[in-house]
Amino acid sequence: MANLYEHHDVIRCVLGTVGEPGERAFFLQIRSPQSLTTLALEKSQASALVERLQLLLKELRKREGVVSQEIAPKDDSPLEDPIAPDITAGNMAVMWLKDERKVQIEIQELQVNELAGEIETLEIDTGSLDLAMVRFPLDLSQVKEFIRRSERVIDAGREPCLFCGLPINRDGHLCPRANGYRR
Repeated sequence: MANLYEHHDVIRCVLGTVGEPGERAFFLQIRSPQSLTTLALEKSQASALVERLQLLLKELRKREGVVSQEIAPKDDSPLEDPIAPDITAGNMAVMWLKDERKVQIEIQELQVNELAGEIETLEIDTGSLDLAMVRFPLDLSQVKEFIRRSERVIDAGREPCLFCGLPINRDGHLCPRANGYRR
């Protein structure tokens, strides 16, 4: 049976990076009074999670009139040490807990087929936890603060090329729209 990292009273949920733009590693940390869980994830996964949370908040305002009046304190502090991932993020699920008025996030461990060296995608199955999973609820003010900080972290990467949109490294890049000329 795999580990279940479950947090009930989340104190802090932050996205952060280690390394220089272009070589950054992304981490998600969830702190509750009992423990700290650190997940390694890709920038694209972080972006997808932020987009999904934004859509959920928009839908909640539109359909149910749910709006948070609370304002979570800004959290621009660095990730907590040690930054050693407990799991690598795979499938993610976001759901609205209507009775609790919280957003629950579940992140399942990435499964890598070691023989083939391929990543396999699995549906989240909370009944049989053969992969580690992280589960935590956030109130709406925490979700808004998570989105604010995460957008800043994601956007702090390399600047995109004005012509092709690909990221520009410190030494420039070979722009496909300029037939390989350096910009």
